Amino acid sequence: MLPALNHLARIGRAARPAALLLRNVAAYDQRLRLHSGWRGFAQDEDIRTAVGELLGASGLSA
Repeated sequence: MLPALNHLARIGRAARPAALLLRNVAAYDQRLRLHSGWRGFAQDEDIRTAVGELLGASGLSA
């Protein structure tokens, strides 16, 4: 999931359809993770940061 988000952010405005689907991720009240424990917290923060970068690169705000 994280590598895909990073690649979409590099695409920029062409990734806008994907960014539109992910624009509400910041409001999601559960952890976004594949791992449990401390890795889950770190992964959640990385995913949320990547989504923010995707939104910025595609011309949307978080």
